[in-house]
This record gives sequence, structure tokens and C-alpha cells, in this order.
Amino acid sequence: MKSAYILIPMILMTACNQNSKSKSVVPYSIIKETFVNGKPRIKYFFPDSSDKRNYKEIIFYESGNVAKEISRIDTMLDGTYKVYWDHPINALYYETLIDHGNKTKFEKSFDSVGGLIRYDSLLTTCQKEPFTCDAIVTIFFSNGKLKKKYFQRNSKLNGFYISYYENGNIERTGNYVNGQENGIFISYDENGRYRQTLIAVNGKREGKTDIIYADGVHGFGQFHNDKEEGKWVMKDTASGKIIDSIFYQNGKSVKFPKE
Repeated sequence: MKSAYILIPMILMTACNQNSKSKSVVPYSIIKETFVNGKPRIKYFFPDSSDKRNYKEIIFYESGNVAKEISRIDTMLDGTYKVYWDHPINALYYETLIDHGNKTKFEKSFDSVGGLIRYDSLLTTCQKEPFTCDAIVTIFFSNGKLKKKYFQRNSKLNGFYISYYENGNIERTGNYVNGQENGIFISYDENGRYRQTLIAVNGKREGKTDIIYADGVHGFGQFHNDKEEGKWVMKDTASGKIIDSIFYQNGKSVKFPKE
């Protein structure tokens, strides 16, 4: 890697009036570092030649495409922070706002065709890695429709969670504590029909549950330590009649008595 300091004159803007001396503002850039192939690696762009502390830092891929654009005020990260895909050229990949070195307001992520796929509404300012700040997180399908929404604290899911099918119907709702499922989770099929209710404790299924299977059979039972336990009853959804009973011990069926 080579280092270079090359001044590149840009646009000359001159403001004049008849009663005062003219004042010139000359934007210019400095190539701070280069790749071994001679292409710029880091460039500083100064909107005002008289102000060396406020500038935009531009970082390049070796291909010559822009990788990052970073705004600096008083040499500190301040303003927009953007990251781009190498291919296609100039397609935005990541964006956030920086306030005196801290991320603030939002973080956004885009796919290679410019579609927004994630939006983190930041709950506090932070300096963490991308998408690990405390935030309300919204995930999108490639067609722009809502896919998931949840709360994130300490880089883990914490609080209410909801996911959707691509047709807009709810897929699942529940609650997380420190990244683990805790509380009641309810699931639906793509047509919006109810499928299951279960209880989770520290990421494991626990307690009573009921499931409507694809063939229309309605199952009732319970879990213990994430495994089926005790008597499970299968009923015909339409008539409510018992079809079968299954007994489980530590997740394994032990007998199949007929009712």
C-alpha cells in the first residue's frame, strides 16, 4: 500500500459584490493512500479550501468503486456514514447517522438492487458493531413487505416478536428474553388459520400446548424440558371426537391405547 498526498483542484466558486473584496471557496481533495495498482484507497474531500477540519472521507475498493463515504466535522465522525456494494457500482449497502462519534436515530441495510431489507430504529446512541445496538428492528422481504419486527437489547432479542408471511399474513407472535423464547407463542398458516399455541421457558417448550396438523387433526398435550410428556389426545377438528391417544415419556411414545 502506498501513501500519497495529491492535491486535486475542483470547482472555483467566486462571490463578488461591488462594495467588497471577492472571496473564493475552492473545494479540493487529497489522495491519502493508494493501492499497489496506483488507484486511490482513501481520499479526503474538502468543500472549503480554508477549512481543513470538516471533510468527507471516501474509501475505495481496489476496483476503483466507492466502498464507504464518511462525514467528518472537526475531524470526528459526524453526519452520514454509508457503505456501498462493489458490484453493482454505487448501490448502497449500509447507512447510519453519526453524532459526535456515536450512531444515532437509525441503521439501514439494502440488497444489491437497492431494496431496503432491514431498518433499526435506535433506542439509544451507541458505538457497537452494525445492527447490534439497542433498537426496534424491522426486517423486510425483497419485495418490500414486512417480514419480522422485534426489540433488540444488548445484541439479543428482548421483548415482543412478530413474523409475517410474504402475503402479509401473520406467521408467529411471541416474546423473547435475552435472546431466548419466553412466554406464549402463537403460530398461523399462510392463509391466516390458527395452527399452534405453546409456552416457552428459557428457549425450551414447557407446559400445555395444542396443535392443528395439516390433515385437520387437533392435538392436545404438554411439553417438559422441550420434550413431549404425558398424555396427548388427537381429535377430529370438525366433530371434536377423539381419534387417538398417545403417551409420551421424555419425548418418546410409550404406548398407544385406544379410547
